[in-house]
Amino acid sequence: MNNKVRQIDLFQYFRYLWEKAVKLILIAVICGALFMGYNYLKQSDESKKPVVNAKKAILTSVRTTNHDAFYAPASSPLPYTYSAKPANAFNAYAKVFVDFNYDFIEGNTKMDYYQMVKCLQQDANILLIRSDSLQKVIDDLKLRDYDDMSDITVDDLRWMIISNFLGSNVMQVFVTDVDPDRAAKISEAVIKEFMENSKDYTSIDEVEVIDAPNVSIGSSDSVVKSPEISKTSLIKAFIIGGFGGAFMAAVIMFIVFILRDPVRTSKDLGYYELKCMGLIPKKKDRQVEAYKRLAYDISLIDDCRVVTLVPIDKYSEKDEMLPTIEEELGKIGKKVATLDGKEVSVDKLAQKIKTDGEGKDLLVINGKNISDYADAIISAVNSDAVILMASYAKTEMKQLGFAINELSKTKKNIAGVVICDAKQIL
Repeated sequence: MNNKVRQIDLFQYFRYLWEKAVKLILIAVICGALFMGYNYLKQSDESKKPVVNAKKAILTSVRTTNHDAFYAPASSPLPYTYSAKPANAFNAYAKVFVDFNYDFIEGNTKMDYYQMVKCLQQDANILLIRSDSLQKVIDDLKLRDYDDMSDITVDDLRWMIISNFLGSNVMQVFVTDVDPDRAAKISEAVIKEFMENSKDYTSIDEVEVIDAPNVSIGSSDSVVKSPEISKTSLIKAFIIGGFGGAFMAAVIMFIVFILRDPVRTSKDLGYYELKCMGLIPKKKDRQVEAYKRLAYDISLIDDCRVVTLVPIDKYSEKDEMLPTIEEELGKIGKKVATLDGKEVSVDKLAQKIKTDGEGKDLLVINGKNISDYADAIISAVNSDAVILMASYAKTEMKQLGFAINELSKTKKNIAGVVICDAKQIL
């Protein structure tokens, strides 16, 4: 066995990378796109955090203001009205007509009309913010799904709502929020619950919405906006991801290149001290000269009348080579016969060789794949010389070694190796 150490041919590795250029570019683009997508999501997430925190701070300020105003002296003005709007937030303002049933309490109280109205209005205000109703609003609107309201409680929602009466029966409702659409939805839901609950309240005959929630912006028209996604950062991420992906792919390809160790050049054949009989290009327009050279080399094999072409693997089986080799040998004055060994049984092969080769200078046999067929060795036994057929970048060196080891048992001359589908002439 050959105990020489194989050297890594970096030039061939870079050739291999060049052959895989399309795959490398595709991998680079995919990795670049994935990394850019990750960068976009990261920027979105990072930009969302300060926005969420700012919105939470505004909502806390709104609740604190409403809470303090509620417990302030009665003479204190409302913190938020339709004309005096909250900073960096929105008011959803609605009007509801509440028809009170004064007959229900007449004769049962010593209060005058004004006192009765005040008591009924106070009851209505309390009915508007019932805890079970507010909890239903939180659940129905899924308010906890919003990042800035993920931990909202009934008490939190209660202090986003202000209600008072204009005159005796018109209740005005304010819902203050950093999201205008959400403010309107909360206002609608709270009023809907109030109308439903009032049916069970004997002092209220009917409730009617006379002015649906409409939204007004506060003293700032920007509220809180997310910072824009950096296009420069996205481009950098694409470039870094692309180069990173291509580099990793190149490393993996290098490992594969070493582990597979395919036959590529005549230098590879030199490891087993074999001659390169020919490099047959993949492109047909370049094959004429290569076949002419191969035919000439075959004609120079000493004391040889029968030559067998032995494929090393399935990739190197080239049935179309036989007639071309016969034609080129004929051009240099050789009487040539060819035989497809795949179509002849083992027991009849020797006789077939004798019959077809009679009167000929040379008989060329297209043998069976030595990796798959045990009787492929019979062709070699009946030959004067053997030429191994390898496939560029597909036939592995260990397969070549296996073929050499098998053929060495026949004591026949291995004239050399032909590399098919070669992409380079080296």
